[in-house]
Amino acid sequence: MNVRHLTCACGAAVVVAIAVGACGGGSIDVVARVAGVAITRTDLDHWIAVEDGLAPGNTSGKRVVEARALSFLISEQWTLGEGRELGLTVSERRARRETEVLNYERRAGIAFGDVPRAAKRMQVVGSRATEADQVRVVKLELLEAEIQQARTVLAAQGIGHTQVVAYYTRHKRHFLVPEHRKVVVIETPRLGPTLKAKREIESGKDPARVARHVSQGPLAHLGGALQDLVGRRGMRGEGLVANIFRARPRLLVGPLRGDWYYIFEVLHVSPAHEPGLARVEDRIVEYLAGRQASTATRAAEERRWAARTVCAQGYARGCGHGGGGLA
Repeated sequence: MNVRHLTCACGAAVVVAIAVGACGGGSIDVVARVAGVAITRTDLDHWIAVEDGLAPGNTSGKRVVEARALSFLISEQWTLGEGRELGLTVSERRARRETEVLNYERRAGIAFGDVPRAAKRMQVVGSRATEADQVRVVKLELLEAEIQQARTVLAAQGIGHTQVVAYYTRHKRHFLVPEHRKVVVIETPRLGPTLKAKREIESGKDPARVARHVSQGPLAHLGGALQDLVGRRGMRGEGLVANIFRARPRLLVGPLRGDWYYIFEVLHVSPAHEPGLARVEDRIVEYLAGRQASTATRAAEERRWAARTVCAQGYARGCGHGGGGLA
């Protein structure tokens, strides 16, 4: 996208380097605007500080990180703007909960969160990101998922049965359903409560009920029960997931030591199997619609938002592809 001059709301064109005078007096360091929403130099400096990997004195590297940070901030405004137009929002509470779950995943090597793209982005922002920065990323990813779902619903109306059959025939092996396990996990930072919970279960108490009262950490809001945990029997390693898929059903295991002490019991096992077309037709429609929504529909939206984005002189690299920060 070509670099453009920013224009104040009162109509006076302003030639900018970094500082842009605000209409009516005062001065704001505006580096870009998206549909009239200002992105300031303060915003940009903060997100540059979040990014890892800058070598001291590496001017070229700093320019790359600056462009990436501005791209993220522009993409953020595109996503927020699209969400507003569609009437979609994500609560702060939900974003904080998912952030807590994602941080737990990284420590425990277990995946049960809703936002895998956010997990990838959080690896990029790295150790310099504050909790607020992480919540900000997760909130955007959740909103993007809501927007994608809205796009997909519209695109699904144009997917025919012939397309579904053709896709299923070509990709039948991809629809193999792996083994799923439902498991109750109880974990505590000290050994004593874990041993007490084990004795209660061995005395006949319901494992899920004990988990709701005893288990701590991110699993607590799930009641200790992980539904449809996916994996394969004979997984290597000694982590929680590997142990779960080696265990026999209805056998209390532990206590074992990970980040915390934990015990678990596999409540149910669904063996791997291959479903027929009737059982996966809706999934295929959703996939084909989602693919269409992720390409043609999203490209049209990005062109529309790019036309509403202007950057100050000197910020062309980050302004050229606003979608890069969250893609």
